[in-house]
This record gives sequence, C-alpha cells and structure tokens, in this order.
Amino acid sequence: MNCVFNGVIEQVYWVERPYDHIRPVVLAVQKACKLTNEQMSFFYAHEELDQKHGRDLEEALVKFCVTEKDWEEARLVMTMSQTLLIDMILYELFPAFDDLKAGKPTRYGLLNQII
Repeated sequence: MNCVFNGVIEQVYWVERPYDHIRPVVLAVQKACKLTNEQMSFFYAHEELDQKHGRDLEEALVKFCVTEKDWEEARLVMTMSQTLLIDMILYELFPAFDDLKAGKPTRYGLLNQII
C-alpha cells in the first residue's frame, strides 16, 4: 500500500500545494505587469485556502483509504482532476489570453480594463 499511498499523497501535493514551485513565476508576472497585491488578491487568498484543503484532503485519505483498492481509486480521481486542470489551461485559458492580446471579443474583456 505504501507505493500507492505515496503516489496519491504526491498528487495531492501537486494539485493543492504547488505554490512553492509556481510562486516565482507568478511573482515575475506580477512584477512584469506591474500588478499590485490587491490585483493579485485571488491568487494570494487561493494559496491559503489550497494549503488548508491539502492538509484536510491528506487527513481524509489517510483516515478513509484502508485497502490498496481504496488508494488506487483515490489515485484515479486525483489523476482525473489533474487532467481536467491541464485541459482547462490548454483549451480555455491560453486561447482566452490570446484573444485578449489580439483585442478580439471575449467574455474576459474586463481584464484589459483592470490591467
């Protein structure tokens, strides 16, 4: 069970606690775009919530995943969550950003006014 346990806990880490790894990139973007902390409030608030959620999720997994099958099912759910996140970034976020840069109509046009 240890190998599956470690795989699931590692996925929890990447889904809920990636901030040590992405913070430098986010800070570089914030600086390059001259964004204030107030304009980045969602990121900072979300980081705090994700840290707590990650701890809660690990606690629940350790408590309720008793068998190897439980751990494998938890791993499948985490894998699907990561897949959906990547799909959202690739197929929604990047194209929306390209539309914003090109001045095309987008439901995110408000961002041009904020930035």
